[in-house]
Amino acid sequence: MKANLITRHRWATVSLLQLDVSLGKWITPSYGVRLQYSGLKAKGLTDASGMYAKGAHRGYYKEEFNVSNLHADFMWNLVERFPRIQ
Repeated sequence: MKANLITRHRWATVSLLQLDVSLGKWITPSYGVRLQYSGLKAKGLTDASGMYAKGAHRGYYKEEFNVSNLHADFMWNLVERFPRIQ
């Protein structure tokens, strides 16, 4: 089962060192903004040589690559849009 899974999806194991940092501010009680960075480094094994593959060992290649994602969000607080029931 494991060998079929590895062959079909071209991966064996994945190790991910990740960092997530977010900064946000509510501008009004209903609207806000957020800036977020996530990423660092991913390591794994593959059975196919590719752009990130290095050196074969027992039929697998080690791969390592950096990952980063920087994005901004506009936030809308839906709870503030509806009247409160008391």
